[in-house]
Amino acid sequence: MLKISAYLLLFLLLVGIVGYGAFVEPNRLDVTQHTLGIASASPLIRVAQISDLHLQAMDDIRHLVAQRTVLSKPDVIVFSGDIVDSKASLPALEIFLSELGDIPKVAVLGNWEYWSEIDFQSLRELYGRHHTTLLVNSCLVFQFGNHQLAFIGLEDKRSLTSR
Repeated sequence: MLKISAYLLLFLLLVGIVGYGAFVEPNRLDVTQHTLGIASASPLIRVAQISDLHLQAMDDIRHLVAQRTVLSKPDVIVFSGDIVDSKASLPALEIFLSELGDIPKVAVLGNWEYWSEIDFQSLRELYGRHHTTLLVNSCLVFQFGNHQLAFIGLEDKRSLTSR
């Protein structure tokens, strides 16, 4: 009886973990704010960072992410990888980027972009249509008043497959 209870407990624990990973985590939106440097410095630079969207379709949570990002009035938006999972995700990315408007944006590749076998030139062109610079072994410097903010995108050689 004790052995069956232990197996049942283990089974329920695994079902709970899988359920959380499949249904709760993908629909959770975390928004955090950090002040770096001197808060009284002028001008204050607002950076919104978006990561791990794993866009497949524009569902309610992705519309909410776009809406909350625009409402935060960032000076620049940074996409820090794993934005899309496959070539089929590109139409959803096009919609998502259009909802963000003409706010300057930079993007770097994550492991999912590498694994998806997306043509990087097509991805670069899609981003470019929406004021987004894809950084692959390159950098981009923004000027905000007397301050400069540099973004650098480097390839992950572990994910690179002779592209």
